[in-house]
Amino acid sequence: MSKTVGALVVSGALMFACAKASLAQEAFGAAPDADVKGPLTSDTAVDLTATPRFWYMFSTFANGKALPGQKSLTSTASVSFPMAGAAISARLGVLPDTTFVFSALDGPGTEKLDQLSVGDTQIGHIRENINRQDLEFLAQTAIYGSNWSWIVGARYEHETTPESSVSFGIVPVATKLTGPSLNDYTVKAGMTGAIPISASPDVRMFGNILALGGVELQNGSVTNGLVGTDLAVGVQYLFASDISLDARYRAIVSFLVDAPPGNGSHYVSHGPMLGLNIHF
Repeated sequence: MSKTVGALVVSGALMFACAKASLAQEAFGAAPDADVKGPLTSDTAVDLTATPRFWYMFSTFANGKALPGQKSLTSTASVSFPMAGAAISARLGVLPDTTFVFSALDGPGTEKLDQLSVGDTQIGHIRENINRQDLEFLAQTAIYGSNWSWIVGARYEHETTPESSVSFGIVPVATKLTGPSLNDYTVKAGMTGAIPISASPDVRMFGNILALGGVELQNGSVTNGLVGTDLAVGVQYLFASDISLDARYRAIVSFLVDAPPGNGSHYVSHGPMLGLNIHF
């Protein structure tokens, strides 16, 4: 979600053992929930799962628009974030077919490199230290009699750049800069499904596809719109009655709408996610 010369860089499920409807309950981006013991016994009952989560996220930005007077200027950028946090999933007795998920992740950008070039000639680069936070809230409702669920939700992504350095020429001379504060607000909707891939229900494969849309703000002002898709595919293994492990690969493709000159047309954020689901 960073774009000093680029763009923003750019979160479960109820186990199959309970019922076919529960099989479909895989909330996007949050860990698949641990084993569900059975139906909620009353309208006031609550079913909870806590999930420590890790996402090693890579994000790439390219296809920079030309700055005024520099029609051939292009830029590319990449950054990696080792992000850690947790998700809380809740199923309420009053809405037994719906799972609510809140997740929070935090991590520093290990490196960012913007390559500025005119034609085939590189004229400079930028390195940044980036701090990133990612908050997401989702509601997932099972589609009765199927292995599918609907998902709707919202996401907030925040990045700050405490320090940047710019270099030009054959012998780089670095200049310290203070980067902008970037914020993304998006809503999303889509579907998820899951199928068992072993003779027992202990191992299953799941997948998600969602469409997203929203806006990006830089230093409090809207700079561009965002549209894209949020995808994931993974495997969950139940190795104890109340504990399961899930691994997935998540990819987010976002297109910038009406971005100002000097920014890119799109970015891709992707990487492996791991979660340990503990059911209460």
